[in-house]
Amino acid sequence: DGSALSEIVANLLENAFRYSRSGGAIGLHCGISDALELSIWDSGPEIPSEERERIFAKGERGSSGAQLDGSGLGLALARDLARSLGGELELVVPASAVDPRLPAGGNAFRLRLPLQTRA
Repeated sequence: DGSALSEIVANLLENAFRYSRSGGAIGLHCGISDALELSIWDSGPEIPSEERERIFAKGERGSSGAQLDGSGLGLALARDLARSLGGELELVVPASAVDPRLPAGGNAFRLRLPLQTRA
């Protein structure tokens, strides 16, 4: 579903731009293993461990975003859409855990979607 995938990526990119340090690096990493993997990563401060799952709940925001505009729905919506496609959205810390060439710090939101074959 192209529109669902677009919505997920848009939410992840918006978060990367909103919560990363000014002038900090952000990027997109793609790969294929047993699934399609797409990660949006940043080189900013790591999300505290106690917030890493909570930020996916509707209306919840991490401490770094408490003073910024927003509803706290973007990550919840993105994860729900990923799951509706048979995939998963997770936070990977540090970003280099996705690929050693990525920053040794920072965060990566990794979307994994099953590969589908056409009959």
